[in-house]
Amino acid sequence: RYFPTPVGRLAPGCAGDVIVSDYLPPTELTDANINGHLLFGASGRSITTTIANGKVLMRDRQLQGIDEREVYAKARECSRKVWELV
Repeated sequence: RYFPTPVGRLAPGCAGDVIVSDYLPPTELTDANINGHLLFGASGRSITTTIANGKVLMRDRQLQGIDEREVYAKARECSRKVWELV
């Protein structure tokens, strides 16, 4: 009721946000310990694919439709300006 687009299922008209993780835990993964795995074991490094609002943003760890070098260049430019203020 708080979101204008339906969430909680993968179906036409829903938000369709999904992440795919290549997480291989060293210990058993169960419904009883999944919170511990998410908190202490899994990390963003294991994410291979991201889909938001039905659009693939990252596939096989490669950003889609974004020039990473351009983004990093802009970030460095902005960070220089921030450090000039310090």
